Amino acid sequence: FSGAVFRSHEGILPLENHQPWSDAETLEHFRRCVAIFVAFRSYRRQLMHESATRGWPLVRHPVLHYPDDPLFLDDNDGRGGRSVWQFMLGADYMVIPVLREGARAVDCYLPHGHWVPLFLPAADTITQHKTGWRQFAAPLGQPVVLARAEASSLDGVREALAEQGVL
Repeated sequence: FSGAVFRSHEGILPLENHQPWSDAETLEHFRRCVAIFVAFRSYRRQLMHESATRGWPLVRHPVLHYPDDPLFLDDNDGRGGRSVWQFMLGADYMVIPVLREGARAVDCYLPHGHWVPLFLPAADTITQHKTGWRQFAAPLGQPVVLARAEASSLDGVREALAEQGVL
């Protein structure tokens, strides 16, 4: 979800650093990440066109789409924490990275609207009447990605994820 390019980087000591092909478990996680990246191909192309015409990046701080939300404006979680670490891919997908080692869940701040957890059934739409915090399970290999329910790209991305064997 980091933008236009997906790559691995061996570093300056490739024989000493863990690589995507170092073991079967890592290779399977890498394969799944590649499949997710491929599933977003059409949407990324739309974002690249938008970037070329409007100058907007593919990966964005949520304040670009929720400019009146005080939490995004202040970049403080409102609960004594330092920052809101989630980001958006375009206008339609909120990505909540897991940043604590061993964490199996993450907190996400959601603006109002209808949100669909990308890796769960479409029937699991979340209606957020007010802005607020929610916790989501985040098992290793299943990033927390929420799509705006009305996103025109959602059906295509879900179909591509199914074709890639992710859903």
